[in-house]
Amino acid sequence: MEVKKEDARVRKTKQAIVSALNTLLETKNITEISVQEISSVAGINKTTFYNYYTDVNKLVKTIEDQVYADIVVYVDQVQATDPIEIMASMFEYFDENADYVTLLFKSQATISSDNRLQNLFEQEFEAEWMTLMPGVDKMEAEYQIYFAISGFIGIAKKWILAGRPGSVKKVTKLAETIILRGMNTVTVTPDNKKLRDAQHKLAKLEEAKAKQLAEFDRKKAEIMIDLGTE
Repeated sequence: MEVKKEDARVRKTKQAIVSALNTLLETKNITEISVQEISSVAGINKTTFYNYYTDVNKLVKTIEDQVYADIVVYVDQVQATDPIEIMASMFEYFDENADYVTLLFKSQATISSDNRLQNLFEQEFEAEWMTLMPGVDKMEAEYQIYFAISGFIGIAKKWILAGRPGSVKKVTKLAETIILRGMNTVTVTPDNKKLRDAQHKLAKLEEAKAKQLAEFDRKKAEIMIDLGTE
């Protein structure tokens, strides 16, 4: 979880609050849970809770906003262009931030949360999913992408709420198999996969080339400065 720099005790207290709410959500709806109950399970007093959140809804909203802000940052840092590799990266993020993501999926705002995730992943990864469907009609491709991302979110949600059985690698492979099987087999053909893999390798080569050129320009500038000609 990407957090601002804060005292270790504050981070520990907030973690305890989130863990307490997750525990209570196993047997109660969010509307039935009080600040007193969360504080009791977390081992803190109500005053400490109110130092950070005005009420239970504010706690949930704060965590939800933080998770989405983190996902945007995380997505921007992902170097992969293959949608399957991107899925693997997102499963890793969910695994590393399980308490917060669990709260996101368990909370009262589950439907809006799912929609928000759907919109986020469509905006960020549409181009990557399109590499699986070269030459496919635009409308069909849009529906296929919607299906694929919905499937990914559904699998991730079930995995998180089930306590993350199996490894990240295993659940990623499972998601890949189910989603690609569900996407029309005419759309995702071996030839398309071969093309996608080739495009991925080409993108990697272009990226490496750009880095080499940037390094060349940097060293050239340093030499010119040393010669006093710049």
